Amino acid sequence: MSIDISVVVWTVVGFCVFMLLLNRFLFKPMLRFMDDRQKRIDDARAALQRAEAERLSAAEEARREREQSRREEIAAAEARLEELRSESKANELRFEKESGAVIENSRAELELEKAALVTHLGDDTDRLIGMLADRLLAEER
Repeated sequence: MSIDISVVVWTVVGFCVFMLLLNRFLFKPMLRFMDDRQKRIDDARAALQRAEAERLSAAEEARREREQSRREEIAAAEARLEELRSESKANELRFEKESGAVIENSRAELELEKAALVTHLGDDTDRLIGMLADRLLAEER
């Protein structure tokens, strides 16, 4: 068994040509495809991270807006409460004044009625005493 140099040379040349063809038509397109795919995956991951960051930012902004809105509502409610308290106090003072005036008017009316009744009773008493005296005198006769 002898080694034929021409067969070895042609085998090496054929192998090199085969490798060049594989490199040109298989390896480079496959590597380009895998690089493109990796780039799309990386872009998708970056987009996902940006979307997640935007979502978190929007959620934080919404939370801040809700908190601000809640603070404003509390402030408005406290202002309304203070307004109602001052109205209540004013109504209470007005009621006390009006009730005091009503009480004073009622007392004055009662005093007038009392005086009128005393005068009327005094007149009736005098008349009744006169009638009783007339009867007693009439019975004694």
